[in-house]
Amino acid sequence: MALFTMTDSEILGLPEADFAAAGIKERADLQRLLRTNVQVIAPEVLVIAEEFGSWDKGSRRIDLLAVDNEAKLVVIELKRDAEGAHMELQALRYAAMVARMTFEQAVEAYRKFLAKIGSQLDPQASLVGFLGWSEANEEDFAPDVRIVLVAADFSQEITSTVLWLNDRSLDIRCVRVKPYQLEGKLLLDVQQVIPLPEAADYQIQIREKKQEEQAAIYRKKSDRPSSLTWDGHAENEQAVSSWKDVLVEGAKKMLALGLPLDALPMKRAADGANLISPREVQPGLHIETNYSSDDIMKWLSKMLQERKKAKGFLQIVTKSGRTIELPK
Repeated sequence: MALFTMTDSEILGLPEADFAAAGIKERADLQRLLRTNVQVIAPEVLVIAEEFGSWDKGSRRIDLLAVDNEAKLVVIELKRDAEGAHMELQALRYAAMVARMTFEQAVEAYRKFLAKIGSQLDPQASLVGFLGWSEANEEDFAPDVRIVLVAADFSQEITSTVLWLNDRSLDIRCVRVKPYQLEGKLLLDVQQVIPLPEAADYQIQIREKKQEEQAAIYRKKSDRPSSLTWDGHAENEQAVSSWKDVLVEGAKKMLALGLPLDALPMKRAADGANLISPREVQPGLHIETNYSSDDIMKWLSKMLQERKKAKGFLQIVTKSGRTIELPK
């Protein structure tokens, strides 16, 4: 990206500048100016601390710690050059360390920051007002931590890492602050490069959808069956480890009770060939078991109803302690 001046006769590129060559210091200048003008790099956030390190006995400090309008903490890491020096990894460490910050701790950090910049604002009232709350709300504070990386440019190592982490549901933004010279003045070209602003909402929607899908898959996998009990008699209990086991054991039981093969409701193959995960229920008979738990319970209910058994004939207990009685 470059900046240009345009006249009636020509378009001229502005010469790029360098913060260090221009005498701009990282903390004394760039950080100092951004702490009270943070909207330049991160809209809708409130800085509550500078050089924050109450959680660390060493010398490591968060350049700027902020809160956004959704009550999420925002770790802002600044570099005046284009090297980065593993700034994304450093910011991840900081984010993990402040993730459990309470509202009370945030107010205390904000109190110290306001005193440092000479502000007379009441820290709690200011923070509550910024968040749009009527009163302090500990439960809704800091549900997550965002990261904003700010530098004159970003190496491919950093951008590749950030894109990979964002694809795994983190929220890390890269904001490029590039200086230019114009008639003795220093101009700043400020651009969010990851994610691109026009794609940010879409990427957030995709990320949230993926999170919901993964949560649904996890819930489904985590509630696996652990045992079957036939006729309500404890001596008839069988240990199982998957819904596939439930289907196979149920089919075996129904066949043993005289259910005709034609009454089996699921797809089957005599030789088990070309099936994803066939299980043998009797010699020469394989049943495909790559089905959902809902389908398996529906088929078992149908088979049990064919045998005209009373409700509760088959009891399934899952690893979460849930009890299912079939037929439904």
